[in-house]
Amino acid sequence: MKKAPFYSAFALSLIALNLMGCDEKTVNKNTPPANNIASTPVQQRPEVPQSQKINDEKIDIYANCFNEIDNTIYESTDRYVSWLSDYINGPTGKEVEINGTYPIDYDISMCEADVARAQKMLPGIKAMDTVAGKYIASVKQIIPLINEMNDYYQNNSYKSDHFKKGKSLHKKFVLVFDEFEKQSTEYSASLREINTQRQLVQLKDIETKEGKSFNYYALLMIVNNKKLNRMAENDTFDTDQAALQITTLEAIVRKLQENEQDGLKGGEARVELVPAFIRDAQEYVINAKSRVHRVKDNVPYTEEEEGLLQDSPEAVDGTYQKMLESFNKMILSYNSFNS
Repeated sequence: MKKAPFYSAFALSLIALNLMGCDEKTVNKNTPPANNIASTPVQQRPEVPQSQKINDEKIDIYANCFNEIDNTIYESTDRYVSWLSDYINGPTGKEVEINGTYPIDYDISMCEADVARAQKMLPGIKAMDTVAGKYIASVKQIIPLINEMNDYYQNNSYKSDHFKKGKSLHKKFVLVFDEFEKQSTEYSASLREINTQRQLVQLKDIETKEGKSFNYYALLMIVNNKKLNRMAENDTFDTDQAALQITTLEAIVRKLQENEQDGLKGGEARVELVPAFIRDAQEYVINAKSRVHRVKDNVPYTEEEEGLLQDSPEAVDGTYQKMLESFNKMILSYNSFNS
C-alpha cells in the first residue's frame, strides 16, 4: 500500500503514448493525443499500414481507460490510509482524525466494453491484452468497496457500531487493494514499455526524414526525461547516475534552443508553443536538480515543507512529485505543438 500521497508516474496520469501516432487525432485532456511531427503543415505523410493503425487504436484505448480512473482510486485509498494508525489491523477507534475515503463516481462499463473490443482486435498485443482485462476486473472490485467505505464513515456509522463493520471492511479492503495495486503496476509497466518502443521508432524516423531537427531533440528530451523519472521515483537512488542524466538533458535543452527557429516552422501556433516547450524543459531540469540535491545531500524538510507533503508534495522543492509535475507540463506542451 502506498503510505505516502500517490502521484502517478504518468503525469501522473498523463501517458505520452500517443506521441507515436501517425494518423490525425483530436486533443483529449485525459490522455495526451496522437501527434504528427512534421516540419511543415503541407508535408505528405506515407500511408500508415493497417496493422499499425489497429495497434495504435488498441493502445489508445488501453491508455485512456488507465488514465480515466487509476489516479482517482489511489487518491481515495491514500486518504483512507492517511488517518489509520494501524494499516495491517485497520481502524482502532483511537485515531485522532477519521476521514474515510473519497467517493468515486465512475461507470466502468464503457471502459470495460472498449477494452473488450480492443482485446479482440488483431493483431494482438500480448503484453497488454491479458493484463488489461485483469486490470479492469480489479477496478470493478475496488470501486464499490471504496464507495461502501465512504458511506460508512460519512454517515458516522462507526460511532454506533464501534468500528465493527469498519474492521470487517478493512480486512476486505486490504485484499482487494493488494490485487488492484498489483494489476495497476503491471498495467502501467506494460504501457510504459510499449510507449518507449514506439517513441524510439519515431525518433529514428524523424532523424531519417529531417536529420537532428528541433522535432528530433524535442522527442529525445521526452525519452531521456522518462529515464530520469524512473531513477528518481524512489526515496534512494544513484544520484551520480542521475546527475549524469541531467547533464545529458542540459545538452538537449541547448540543442532545442539552437534549433528553435526550425521548430517554429509548421504553423502560427508554434510561435508560442515551441518557446513554451523549451521553458518547460528547462523547468524540468531545474526540478530534477533539486530532487538530486535533496536526496544526495539528505536535505531535511522544513516544518513548513512537512506540512505540505501530505496534500501538496508537488509544491515542495526536491520532491519527486514536483519533478514529475514539471514533466507532465512538458508533455502537455509537446502534445500542444504537435496536435
